[in-house]
Amino acid sequence: MAVEHTSYPRNSKLAEGLFFARYIEKLGTGTLDMIRLCAEAGIGAPKFDHDGTEFVVTVPRHDRKRFEALGLNDRQIEIMVQVRIGGRITNSEVQALTGAGRKTAGRDLDELVEPFRLRERKGKGRGTHYVEAK
Repeated sequence: MAVEHTSYPRNSKLAEGLFFARYIEKLGTGTLDMIRLCAEAGIGAPKFDHDGTEFVVTVPRHDRKRFEALGLNDRQIEIMVQVRIGGRITNSEVQALTGAGRKTAGRDLDELVEPFRLRERKGKGRGTHYVEAK
C-alpha cells in the first residue's frame, strides 16, 4: 500500500541541485511513483530495504522470454507470471486466469512442479497452492 511519507536526503545540496535542474519534483515522491508504476505494469510492488547505510529497491520482474526458452506453453507462462506477481497461485486461480478446465490447470501446475519452477504447498485438494521454488 502506498502511503505518504517524509523524505530526508542524505545530501541536501545535491537534492536541491537536482530540484532546480528539474530532475526531481519534490522529495518523497519517487517511491510512490515506483509503487504506482509497478502496479500499472502488473508486476507487483517493489521491495524497499534500508540497513542504515544503504537504501535498496528491488523491482519484481517477469521475463516471458526466459519462460519461453524453458519450453513453457502460453498458459504455463501466464501461471509463472502470476506467481511472480502474487507470490502464489491455486488451481482455481489458474482456471480463471487462463480459461482452462480443472484437469488442464492441474496438468499445467503439475508440469511446473520441478526444481526452480513451482513448489506445491499444503498437500492435495482444496487449499493447495503453488509458490515459486527458490
